[in-house]
Amino acid sequence: EIASEKAGIIKPGCPVVAGSLPDEAMQVIEAEAERKRAALIPVLPFVNEEENGFDIDGIRYETSITAPFYKYDAALALTAAKTAGIDIASAAVRAAVQSSVWPGRFERMDAGGQKIVVDGAHNPAGMKALREALDSAFPAEPRVFLLGILHDKAIDDMLDILLRPEDVVFVTQPDSGRAETAERLLQSVRKRVRQAEAEPDRDRALTRAKQAAEGKLLCCTGSLYLIGELRARLQSRKEA
Repeated sequence: EIASEKAGIIKPGCPVVAGSLPDEAMQVIEAEAERKRAALIPVLPFVNEEENGFDIDGIRYETSITAPFYKYDAALALTAAKTAGIDIASAAVRAAVQSSVWPGRFERMDAGGQKIVVDGAHNPAGMKALREALDSAFPAEPRVFLLGILHDKAIDDMLDILLRPEDVVFVTQPDSGRAETAERLLQSVRKRVRQAEAEPDRDRALTRAKQAAEGKLLCCTGSLYLIGELRARLQSRKEA
């Protein structure tokens, strides 16, 4: 359904660049592109999950962001630029890819030797990308999560994708009228992990999560409303 809506932007005779999509979604894009007689250009970069980079047409691009999804998204953008006639092999383009940052998407905000990841995943697809990135970048690190999710999201699906029984979770409430309460979210989380606590106050929740994550990885996620505020708090504490 979403792919069908997105495919509405396809114009007759205009090239369509498509990245990594589920088969059923790609079939929709392919059908609409054929109907509009628009050339479909798939993006198939060579990605080594162990390295910070990827290859397109034999050209190597290094990245500062380790998450696998970023490499595919960057490859999609580069292929679109190439299709538009831009020289993506230039040193300037390769330097831009290497120096680019994406606030709130698998963003490292380490402080005082503590590893901290902030990610705005707020739906099952986002959680899947985050889980894959965590498993790739931190396969052996014990994880502490600070979660806040809106009540109208697919909460159970998101938690099933993200959490492991051994993870430690602190739940709080995003600054939104649509926020799921910390207590209700805690009930859902406790069905999936052995250790979880609720703290509605976001500042206290961050403090408690950071204390529990000493020597471990802290990941803040679940809502863009939440991580926007947490990013600011982490930055101010870092500067202080």
